[in-house]
Amino acid sequence: MKTLIALVLLLAFPYLCFSESKKDKTIILQYSNTLLSAVKVGKNMAKLIKSGSKSDYAKCINTMDNMQPKLNKLNMAIESLPTSDVKPDLMEAIFHAKMCVVCTGDDSYCIKAENLTKDAIKYLKNK
Repeated sequence: MKTLIALVLLLAFPYLCFSESKKDKTIILQYSNTLLSAVKVGKNMAKLIKSGSKSDYAKCINTMDNMQPKLNKLNMAIESLPTSDVKPDLMEAIFHAKMCVVCTGDDSYCIKAENLTKDAIKYLKNK
């Protein structure tokens, strides 16, 4: 019987430990704020594309070339976070943020990334 209880606790333990430590919350909030900054850049990129100017398009391409590696690093950092209630939302937000900082003129990915990130921040602050 004790073995059965120990096995159940061992299997359930990872699912019982989803709450973030204070240090983890701080890191997650930093990553979330970085995501929001990337979204802001992406929204500005969409405006550049919508202008129709060749120089604005060149600026957008340059910005995209700079942002994609930064978001790839942020993606790896978020992936390496311990299990968290907000990690799935942040993983989805980083996907949308990567799509946000391309030169399409479509800011719908930016809006989705922003909403997911703000929801994660709100959740963490109320927890």
